[in-house]
Amino acid sequence: FLSGINLFMTGVIGLYVGGIHAEVKRRPLYVVERLTGFEEAIAAMSRSETTTGRQPASLERRFG
Repeated sequence: FLSGINLFMTGVIGLYVGGIHAEVKRRPLYVVERLTGFEEAIAAMSRSETTTGRQPASLERRFG
């Protein structure tokens, strides 16, 4: 009986540690190799950049 409880608690701790490991890695579910058809959106974002003075961080990371 006690060994069953011990095994169960080891599994619970393993799930907890596995969740922490997945959160620390923060890997994306998928990676985009190339973008096509976003020229209008990029142009619109650069027009809005002139009014605000800066780009969103995600756009700066992707397009320089």
